[in-house]
Amino acid sequence: MSSFLQSTTTPAAGRRWQAANPQTWLARCYAYVQEQPIQAAASATIFVGFSFMAFPGIDLTVSRWAAAGDADFPLSREHALRLLRDFNRLIPFLILPAVAAMLAVQMRAPRAWLPRPHKMLFFLTFYALGPGLVIQLLKRLVGRARPSEIIEFGGTLPFTPAWQVSGACSRSCSFASGEAATAIALMHWWSFYQHDGA
Repeated sequence: MSSFLQSTTTPAAGRRWQAANPQTWLARCYAYVQEQPIQAAASATIFVGFSFMAFPGIDLTVSRWAAAGDADFPLSREHALRLLRDFNRLIPFLILPAVAAMLAVQMRAPRAWLPRPHKMLFFLTFYALGPGLVIQLLKRLVGRARPSEIIEFGGTLPFTPAWQVSGACSRSCSFASGEAATAIALMHWWSFYQHDGA
């Protein structure tokens, strides 16, 4: 019986069965992320973006999970988390001068253990334009208030659904995230050390 099924099953039908089999989804997703990381990140961003546009209440629901009561975010008072956040804000002042110094050394007297000059120059440009310029412009343009500042959690500013421009916030706004942009930039920097090709 099994030989009969194998002989009558076409390769295309086998592929369709694998695509419909939930047990293979995780492995297929992992392989996709490994083979096409940029496309995977773009796909996930688009999917999440549309989800937040279609269901704007997701923001408030998740914020309520983090809030204790209607106007209190206890994690914001955790000493260790505050230290981590403050260290994250210091990273540009530590990393950028160090990379600039390594770039100067590499251009005058090349060292095999340092990343190549074009990679360091790319990182400095990426950081200046990404977390430095674009994120700050987006914060001013979008003007989205942080959860602790909105009316639903005891603040005075209105809630703004994702991807909508608002004038509610003028400084230190919620979107776009400087921490996330810094993390992406540092991932690029780490990849330079991991794959130091031409």
